Amino acid sequence: MKKRILVVDDDQSIRESLKKVLEELGYETALAPDGADVNLRVQAQKFDLVILDLNMPRRNGWAVLENLSTAHPMIPVLVITGLSNPASGTTFRCQTDVMLKPIDVPVLLKKIEALLAETPEARLRRLSGTPATGPARRINPGDPLIPPPEPPDTFPPHARPPGT
Repeated sequence: MKKRILVVDDDQSIRESLKKVLEELGYETALAPDGADVNLRVQAQKFDLVILDLNMPRRNGWAVLENLSTAHPMIPVLVITGLSNPASGTTFRCQTDVMLKPIDVPVLLKKIEALLAETPEARLRRLSGTPATGPARRINPGDPLIPPPEPPDTFPPHARPPGT
């Protein structure tokens, strides 16, 4: 089954370019010119990823992010923006990554591949802030193995067993 990606950007050339590249790679792609109907579309259709611009007319990306974080936190959102400081100290649960415009397409494609490869369990851990445990893993194919994090030291210094 093809992965479905919703591209939301007020710049038609960006929307159309991304659609062409993504469909050539086998993704099913839907487009939206602003955030006005994104939430209705996400409810009506299942999307595996949303690529979202922040600065748009009618309903901007900040409002869309806030709603997606609440209503659909399991859908990863890749923010693309021309803003020099997009984070502005605010993070949203569904927001997975941020890219600045102009878009570096090979980097964008690697990010998309990584986000779509994330398991539901890994996404839940990320959303909850729970560290990953278990066997070593790779972020991207070909990357070196990343060992699982050490479990936290749960004993305060005065309550540690002798010899530790």
